[in-house]
Amino acid sequence: MPIPFPFTPFLPQQTAQAQANDQWLAEQQSWAALQVRDSHLQALQRMGEYALFTLMWYAKDYEAGLVGPCPTCTMTDSVISRMSRAYEQPTREKCPDCFGTHFEGGFRAQIIRPSLWTDASTDTEQTPRGQVTADTMSVETTEDFSFRRGDFIFRATGDRYQGQELSGAWVRSGFDVPDRIRSVAGQISQAKLEDPASVAFIIPPDADRLSEILRVPAGTHFPPDFSDLEAVRGPLVV
Repeated sequence: MPIPFPFTPFLPQQTAQAQANDQWLAEQQSWAALQVRDSHLQALQRMGEYALFTLMWYAKDYEAGLVGPCPTCTMTDSVISRMSRAYEQPTREKCPDCFGTHFEGGFRAQIIRPSLWTDASTDTEQTPRGQVTADTMSVETTEDFSFRRGDFIFRATGDRYQGQELSGAWVRSGFDVPDRIRSVAGQISQAKLEDPASVAFIIPPDADRLSEILRVPAGTHFPPDFSDLEAVRGPLVV
């Protein structure tokens, strides 16, 4: 029986091509990431407070040539220096020049950033020195610097905290590999209150000066310029 119209077989490769045309790989939407970043910054500035982030020097920084050894701890004619070289460790936890890091200046940078803290009630814990006040919080801040385990956060209240690494929050707005997606927020998952006997309390500024710097006067609606009050001795991102 004759076929009344032309017939073209539908081949398997044509089926695959049709399926491929039905798929769509979304592009990254930069406006979406920008919107999330701006929303996070607005939350910090609306509900947060300024804090002084003290970023310490570490062995990796020394190996990278970013900092030298503390001259006070490595005086060539001292017993302290010989012990330091032998054990490759800081010799004094409360060295007034390196604050126990063993590296010149002690800290890589002191910068002021807006921060948002979880509400928590203080408690006490038993230590070899007796009972001390315990207080652990998580902190939100900006993502433009590297905060590493052992760095410090100073608050206007005079409290000083030691924290874990700053982790980023990423927004996926399209199809892409993770290393090309920029962080839009920073979170320190754990910041632990330091005891007043801690080396953190010998790092300047003192409590009165810290309160003066970080407390924004009532009626201030534009972010202050803290650049003259900050100390940056190395790269903020490492």
